[in-house]
Amino acid sequence: MFFVISLDPPIKQGQTRYHFLILLFSKDEDISLTLNMNEEEVEKRFEGRLTKNMSGSLYEMVSRVMKALVNRKITVPGNFQGHSGAQCITCSYKASSGLLYPLERGFIYIHRLPMHTCFDEISFVNFVADGLWVPTQVKKGKDPNAPKRPMSAYMLWLNASREKIKSDHPGISVTDLSKKAGEIWKGMSKEKKEEWDRKAEDARREYEKAMKEYEGGRGESSKRDKSKKKKKVKVKMEKKSTPSRGSS
Repeated sequence: MFFVISLDPPIKQGQTRYHFLILLFSKDEDISLTLNMNEEEVEKRFEGRLTKNMSGSLYEMVSRVMKALVNRKITVPGNFQGHSGAQCITCSYKASSGLLYPLERGFIYIHRLPMHTCFDEISFVNFVADGLWVPTQVKKGKDPNAPKRPMSAYMLWLNASREKIKSDHPGISVTDLSKKAGEIWKGMSKEKKEEWDRKAEDARREYEKAMKEYEGGRGESSKRDKSKKKKKVKVKMEKKSTPSRGSS
């Protein structure tokens, strides 16, 4: 999960200007945090956008706090899905390979030096089909067969209740949904929370059992896959030329 922050003015290192700051989060990582302010100060400063005690996914908490601090909209990918189900497509720019995310009003290319291009800056898009041998790449350092870390009681409840919260509050944003979920969880009785605590404990035990089997060798699997022949589509986008000032 990427979280990209636009910097104005950009950070300068040597002769290079960095217009974006990229944070990388794991979707499985959740957090509980307490603001170093009393509840009256939090309510007065953030007007309900933040609460003193909050819980949820790490990327949702960062998005929520960032939105409250800078008072700017958080832009997220729309309904686009690639053939793999991801909300982006792999592409290359010059000698670098990265990810291209279609957004509401443009594209953002995420790599070492990200680029943001608005739709109204693009004059045309040229698609060229080309049959190439593309090897299947496996992310190094992480075994896809390794057991998945168990979720906390709050995250189990949130995953089960997310659709209900959406139906009760049509059009709610991701950050506002996280805020509403935190309020509901905070006001939930101890008896109701115990049900999810038990489920979290069961998930933890299953995870520990699976990890023992995995570390013993039963969870090992080969990371070498044969190269597959795929049809790759080259996409070329050209920006509109901007007329110089003073031209008639």
